[in-house]
Amino acid sequence: MTNDKLPQGWVECQLKDIAIVKGGKRLPAGAQYAESMTKYPYIRVTNFENMTVNTNDLKYLTPEVQNKIKNYTISKDDIYISIAGSIGKVGIIPDELDGANLTENAAKIIHPINKKFLTYILNSLEIQNQISAYTKSTTQPKLALYRIEELKIKFPPLNEQRRIVEKIESEFKKIDEGLEYLLITKDKIKQYRQSVLKSAFEGKLTQQNPGDEPAEILLQKINPKANCLHNDKLPQGWVECQLGQVFKIVNGDRGKNYPAKNKLHTSGIPFVSAINIQNSELSVENLLCLNEQQYDLLRSGKINKGDTLLCIRGSIGKHCIYQLDKGAIASSMVIIRQIAPSIDKFLFYYLESFCFRQEVKKYDNGTAQPNLSATDLKKFNYPLPPLNEQRRIVEEIETRFALADKVEKVVDDNIKQAKQLKQSILKKAFEGRLVPQDPTDEPASVLLEKIKKEKNNDRK
Repeated sequence: MTNDKLPQGWVECQLKDIAIVKGGKRLPAGAQYAESMTKYPYIRVTNFENMTVNTNDLKYLTPEVQNKIKNYTISKDDIYISIAGSIGKVGIIPDELDGANLTENAAKIIHPINKKFLTYILNSLEIQNQISAYTKSTTQPKLALYRIEELKIKFPPLNEQRRIVEKIESEFKKIDEGLEYLLITKDKIKQYRQSVLKSAFEGKLTQQNPGDEPAEILLQKINPKANCLHNDKLPQGWVECQLGQVFKIVNGDRGKNYPAKNKLHTSGIPFVSAINIQNSELSVENLLCLNEQQYDLLRSGKINKGDTLLCIRGSIGKHCIYQLDKGAIASSMVIIRQIAPSIDKFLFYYLESFCFRQEVKKYDNGTAQPNLSATDLKKFNYPLPPLNEQRRIVEEIETRFALADKVEKVVDDNIKQAKQLKQSILKKAFEGRLVPQDPTDEPASVLLEKIKKEKNNDRK
């Protein structure tokens, strides 16, 4: 297909003119993955990463299962494309995965051209926009194989394809070097925050004030029955106690009135589970709700404004301070509630600290689905400073974190710009503006006719 806007020697065609698209295959009904590594890897969409395959979490098939789906493999010369879930991921198969089986949620593109060139063009914004337009808008969106074949691509001469790939890789290498530095910086910011929290809960972040009322007196006011656990490593005026001595730990209702998920609503009284806590804040996205009758029937797990919510099963440690007026927690959560006036943000930062994670390890049950109990949580060692010092510590943490947030925003903005720059390079490449055209190159139309002829011969 000719186009006056195309560079000299280029043509526009559909993917089916130069390639064949074939789907993968799911495991047979009742079949399971192999329990250990075999010589039959099974590639899933979750393995697709950075235009290649991440082999860290590969699944493997037994010889018996592989024999049943042996016709659904992918070659190192093919290109993969995801067609369900994270639709439109495109990449190259590493040599060591040549002949691996491919999930039904992906397809392979069999082609006779430069595979890196085809991978880059299919990752360009122009093609990704076509994929988005072709994606079926249903509860489970899926990209049909025939839609992949209909993708319109701009096709340069073979020699120019090679030059384009070389230039893209040269430019991407520079960007990736910058991205690596930015990611290292981002990791250092994370380490800095943990360093601040470590100092805070060791009493090294702020100076002690001899005029502060000692934490031992504060603890007796909160809980007269509490026993102080003196810790020589803590500063003067601090005590170590158990979390359950200074806070009330409230479970979610696990009784007959606990609402089934299909009985929840999209509006009403928030019913908070681990999925609703993102970045230590309550996320209202996907938040399900109770009606007044369901809420009234609950025997426990009702949230007050200012309560701290903590996940104790699955995503252990996810937490937030609840800022709404009313709510209830799922059974995978607990409420940590003040017994007497205290600094709730001090507890909040404790839950973000390495100090808390060390306590979690003590009670880790070692199962595939880790969990704590409210009884375990009550026993956690909790470093308690004087009330005034808690205020100073929280203020200092937030001052330092605010600075870290500003630096991190600059880093995130630069990471975003680097990714946009990659798309800008791909745009230039497939508009014929990244490398110069060579009039001596064999026109793409000639190559296209050769490919079509070979495909027709293969069908005969």
